[in-house]
Amino acid sequence: MQSATFGQLAAELVANGNSFRFCARGRSMLPTIQDGDILHVEPITKSPRIGDIVLFYKRGEFKAHRIIGGAGSDFITRGDAGMETDGVVRSSEIIGRVIAKECGGMGRRTMLGAR
Repeated sequence: MQSATFGQLAAELVANGNSFRFCARGRSMLPTIQDGDILHVEPITKSPRIGDIVLFYKRGEFKAHRIIGGAGSDFITRGDAGMETDGVVRSSEIIGRVIAKECGGMGRRTMLGAR
C-alpha cells in the first residue's frame, strides 16, 4: 500500500477525527491479519501502548504493525510474522490505531486490541 492519494486521504480523515477502513495487503501480520482483510483504523486519542496495532508511514511505505516497545513518542513495531523490527517509529509517523478487522471472505468483524 504505497499510494500518495491513500496517505493524503487517511491523514485528512484522522485529522478531522474520522475513522476509516482499507484492505490489507501482505502477510507480515499473519496469523492476526490475513491478506485481503479489511482493517478499521481510528484516530489516536491517547498514547499507543505495547500490543496495539498501528498504521504508520515510514520510508515511503504504509504498514500496519504491532507496537512491541518504546518510550515517549518513539515506538518499536514489528509484523506478527516477522523477526525484524521496523526500527523506531515516531508518533508523527503514526496515522491511526487499527481497532478491528473484517475477514476478507466472510465479512465477520473482529476487534483487535492490545495483546
